[in-house]
Amino acid sequence: MFYLIRIFGRISVIVAVLLAAVVVLNRRPAARSKAAVPVTAPAELPGAPSPAAKGEPALAVAKRFTSATSQEERLKCVRKPSEVAAEMADFFSRGPGAHEKVEEIMPMGPVVVGELNYESFGVRMTNGKMRMLGVVPAGDGAKVDFHAYARHGSQPWSAMLSGEAKEATEMRVLVQPGNYYNFGFDDEQRWQNFTATSPDLEQPLQFYLERSNPALGQLRALSPVRPTRVTLAIRPVADSHLNGQFEITHCLNLGWVLPEP
Repeated sequence: MFYLIRIFGRISVIVAVLLAAVVVLNRRPAARSKAAVPVTAPAELPGAPSPAAKGEPALAVAKRFTSATSQEERLKCVRKPSEVAAEMADFFSRGPGAHEKVEEIMPMGPVVVGELNYESFGVRMTNGKMRMLGVVPAGDGAKVDFHAYARHGSQPWSAMLSGEAKEATEMRVLVQPGNYYNFGFDDEQRWQNFTATSPDLEQPLQFYLERSNPALGQLRALSPVRPTRVTLAIRPVADSHLNGQFEITHCLNLGWVLPEP
């Protein structure tokens, strides 16, 4: 019996040694995780300097504009003050700006479209409605793009929908690819359909771009799920306005802020 106990003890020691060796061999240095590779453009990376970093910060400009109580104060904050002065005065005296009260300004990050870059903000009103505000760097300091903020159009929507206006050279809308081909735009081989919406419209409109139009290269990549801000030139074809249908003649820019001419 004593002999068997001694043998069992030796076997236990051998097993323990073997197990310890296995543990040591499998104890490898933990693999270092690779640094995350950014998939966004450098200007959109977290911590990237704001396009309006030179001079007054973009957020400060946005706050100064939205808290201004006079035309003179606002003119100091905007791009092309002489060009937008009359429209801005009307917007804040008789238009939507006369009764809108800003509740919150939400930074949305830098935006880069070609050579144009600006800082984007969402402006929430006390009634829950939203406006987009873009602050663009300039030689004399960062400035608010008033046309983007006001959703400026070269024609009022009422004139486009009634047929009074035969074309609009600059309209700001939210657009996404669609699949509605009807009436004068029933040829899917000729036209690409887009659904257009705006807080200034009661219902969506249907826009159509000829597939031979160079602007298709800009618009075909738009998300089919989430509407994208786009500035377009449009016109009715015959009586297409009666059906809420318009032809896109040009894409001025992706976004509501336009580059300097």
